Amino acid sequence: MKKIILMLFGFILSVMSVYAQVAPLAGLTVVPNNTANPTVMTLTWTAYVQGTTPATGFVIERSPNNTPANFMVLTTVTNLTSTTYTDAVIPDSYCYRLKAVNSATPVVSSAYSPIVCVNLATPVAPAIASATPSPSASAPTSIALIWTHTGTDATTTRFLIERSTISATTGFSLIATVTVAVPSVPANFTYTDAVTPSNYYYRIRAANAFLFSPYSAVSSVIIPALATPGALTVTPNATISTSNALSWGATPNALAYDVEVSSTLTGTYVLLASVSAPTVTYAHNMTGGNYCYRIRARVGSAVSSYNTAVCTPVIPCASAILNQPTSMTAVTNVQVTTVSITWDDNASGETGYKIYRSNIQGFVPVLSSPYATVAVQNATGYADNVVVANTTYYYIAVPYCGTTNGDPSDEVQIILGLATATEFTAVTRPNEFVIDLQWMSNVSNTNREASYEVERSIDSATPNWQLFKVVTIPMDTNVTPGSAGAVRQRYRTSDNGSVVGLPFLPDTKYCYRVRSKKPIAGTDIFSEYSVSACASTPAIDAPTELVTLAEVIEDYDYIVPVAPDLGTTPKIVLAWKDNSIFETKYIIERKRGDITSPVQVFKVIDSVTTILGQKAGIRYKDNYLEITPKKKGLVPGAKYCYRVRAKIAGGSLSNYSNESCVNAYDVSTSVDIKLSNAVKLYPNPASKNFMISFEGVNIRANKAEIINVMGQKVAEQNISSTTTEMSLQNLKSGLYYVRIQSDKGTIVKKLIVEN
Repeated sequence: MKKIILMLFGFILSVMSVYAQVAPLAGLTVVPNNTANPTVMTLTWTAYVQGTTPATGFVIERSPNNTPANFMVLTTVTNLTSTTYTDAVIPDSYCYRLKAVNSATPVVSSAYSPIVCVNLATPVAPAIASATPSPSASAPTSIALIWTHTGTDATTTRFLIERSTISATTGFSLIATVTVAVPSVPANFTYTDAVTPSNYYYRIRAANAFLFSPYSAVSSVIIPALATPGALTVTPNATISTSNALSWGATPNALAYDVEVSSTLTGTYVLLASVSAPTVTYAHNMTGGNYCYRIRARVGSAVSSYNTAVCTPVIPCASAILNQPTSMTAVTNVQVTTVSITWDDNASGETGYKIYRSNIQGFVPVLSSPYATVAVQNATGYADNVVVANTTYYYIAVPYCGTTNGDPSDEVQIILGLATATEFTAVTRPNEFVIDLQWMSNVSNTNREASYEVERSIDSATPNWQLFKVVTIPMDTNVTPGSAGAVRQRYRTSDNGSVVGLPFLPDTKYCYRVRSKKPIAGTDIFSEYSVSACASTPAIDAPTELVTLAEVIEDYDYIVPVAPDLGTTPKIVLAWKDNSIFETKYIIERKRGDITSPVQVFKVIDSVTTILGQKAGIRYKDNYLEITPKKKGLVPGAKYCYRVRAKIAGGSLSNYSNESCVNAYDVSTSVDIKLSNAVKLYPNPASKNFMISFEGVNIRANKAEIINVMGQKVAEQNISSTTTEMSLQNLKSGLYYVRIQSDKGTIVKKLIVEN
């Protein structure tokens, strides 16, 4: 045992000795695939010098810097003939080294190759050329930044713009990213920042997918704050004012002034008007009463503080004029959750308006118990948020001052139906003859619709709406609660033009609208129609390049077609180019082209089913036609004309193809059957060539033609003797006809070609 252990130990030492003598790998180089924006590093080293006991692989190690402690195994290459390796990286600094190893235990390796490092480029910092207030330095609403990027930097894909309002060194945050194409020459870039009065500091840095450049120099702009407008003066034009004249002191650099009004000095102010500078006056042409005003200056979104508010004297109710409101209107929102009432305010000095509501037409309001009160002078509207769908409401508005009521308005009626659908869209499916429709319901939780009626019309100034489809809504449909107790659910349907009586027309714009429906007490109630949405059907491209070929029949095979046995009759083969991907079939029409009286018309004889979504060359064989009740078949020698057109599933048709005419093959123009049988073709089947024999026949032939089953001539040869050899070079395997022109007529013989 001791001897065995010593032998094994000696073997291991010998192996380690061999690998210790392995020469280190040398000549290592590292090259980025693109020095401007590298993503792959290519390592190359000299070929391995094999020792007495071969190594089994190369270990490649990588470090993000030249510190040995940071090297980690990247991969092991087991192909000893390899001298290259590619490493996918992100831009950074990398160092590499290699060594050869064997598969022994423990592993024996060579010394490391020399270390090679590569520092990859980072983007170049941009230079800010200017930061300019606009539209003017005196009244700026934005700052225009312009910076320059050097053309030697091909790595930059975006610029990051940072802003601070604190100082040139602190408080920066990202406000925008400008994406750019990689520039090849020095280029200028711009960005506009909307601002209000403040101090602004900007800096920019470039970036690629992984790294950032240093920051540019900081550029600063100071937008001065707006001064408060000067003292406000308010002058009524009469004891009961119909207009108040306002004037105030100007603010330097202001572009506009906000004029705000309230019914009390400390009440809620609302914007009355925006007056463009340099004007500093305004006439309040509303009705009389107590008004308080205040003014502030504006430049874009930047505003000054308000000047001191000024009020007009309180007008007593005895002087108020409580004229009747006119032009009463009532409308509901799409969810049918709110009714908005509006009127023209004809009163002056009023305290506000009382609103009366009833479900009975012609009601007389109980003036002591209004439904609601709008305690605002010059009010012109009220929103009623407590309404029920499928209900009729009547409203009246009455101006009042203190306890005195004015003249009531006329009664306005509104009938609430179902919620109106919104977000209605119509989109044509790509590469299909289908229009997809979708919309969003807005019904209330207590008033679910039962179905939707979808209507369709060809787009025109005066649409002809027709019911296209009823979309039934199951009452257990999952819904999402919306605002104001409404249900939000998206519904979908599609139109493929298959509705009877409403087929699609190709290349036509169709418009749609939808309304919800619900039966109540045996009567259907409806919502208002949604807005219409339109989409266009694609064109059904007509077939082209229609050709017709008479199929050749050998004389011997021809049988006069007598019903019910059709026999072998003349046939015509049609071929055309399919240009559409929307059709489901092609309709074939035919007429006699050699009969002028009575006038012949095209009649549909058949159809060819196609695969939706595909284009292909189409073929069709016209086998027979009923000529008389007892005789069927194409008339030999007669001229037939054809045309085809595409048809989609909905029934619409394309334009017709070109017309193509051909004479059916006429066996009567050939020689008699006995003479035809005396002419021989051999060998038959044939491969490379065949013989035509006229021996023992009193006939002089001058030409032989080879015809394929489509009736196309594919070869011909002159004949000058009773036995002629004819080549079949370049002919594919299949059935052919040999047509021989002679002094006795035309002879047609079948020939089978085998390759």
